[in-house]
Amino acid sequence: MKPALCIVVPVLDEAQTLVECLQNLQPFRRRGARVVVVDGGSVDDTRAIARGIATGDQAIFVRQDRFTQVGGFPDIPLMEDIALSRFMRGFGTPA
Repeated sequence: MKPALCIVVPVLDEAQTLVECLQNLQPFRRRGARVVVVDGGSVDDTRAIARGIATGDQAIFVRQDRFTQVGGFPDIPLMEDIALSRFMRGFGTPA
């Protein structure tokens, strides 16, 4: 089932504010919204912080060019993350 609301949070060097931002979005997540953090190439600790907050399959970090090359997530109702991971294996092992 797809969420009724998907909140996209674009970030670039937001290590100082990311935790507070994501904490403020928790009420929406509890009601079923999906929160997606999209990093534009941060050179600070933004990605490490985002990875530290995400648990389970709540986040997959993929370079935009690779995501586009494989056609994004397949349009399947369940386990699209597994399908994406299989496509991504063609580019190498995960970091």
